[in-house]
Amino acid sequence: MKYGIYIGILLLFSSCSKKDKNSFTINLPYYSSQIEIEGLKEYDTLVSWDWYNDNMADDRKCFRIQDSKLGIVMEKGMLPENAKQLNQLTIKTPIKPNRFGAVNISKWINTTIAMYSEENPIYKFPIVDSLSIDGRKFGVLSIERQYSDKKEIQVFYVANINSEEIVFEFKNNQPKFDSLYQKSLNMMKSIKVKPAANNVYN
Repeated sequence: MKYGIYIGILLLFSSCSKKDKNSFTINLPYYSSQIEIEGLKEYDTLVSWDWYNDNMADDRKCFRIQDSKLGIVMEKGMLPENAKQLNQLTIKTPIKPNRFGAVNISKWINTTIAMYSEENPIYKFPIVDSLSIDGRKFGVLSIERQYSDKKEIQVFYVANINSEEIVFEFKNNQPKFDSLYQKSLNMMKSIKVKPAANNVYN
């Protein structure tokens, strides 16, 4: 299968007014929206690409803000290659004609916990919560995986935009990175969801 990858990379070296943060605008034409967000200082790169799978229903357009020093890997296929060093935020949106539909946040959290618990019963879920950001309800779930040589942490924020599910997935496995949850929360609290300047979705 031939994979068409459309890549947009934006390198930001400094913020206009805050030296410890970088500002990003992510256009989400599928949701007829754009998101403004203030990232961490080490989040210096915005990448977008189409992740095609063997099952068309699983095709996704991905948007990722990350630390470029750790290497950029744009996953594709059913068994994707993953970066070894992780410090990133990823948003995955459908590729038309796929749809996510509206999400029941409590059900999404319970289903996700059950899925990861089945994968490995020793995974921990230290944060299960909900909060309001920019006038919108978000569910929050964090997952800790302890391996023999490293620990990997994910923090999910799930909400509805224009009656469809959207998930923000933070992931980190850096040994000296403190409190991914608190740092991700600070980023999420900076979010502004606005109508997209261009609503055409290709």
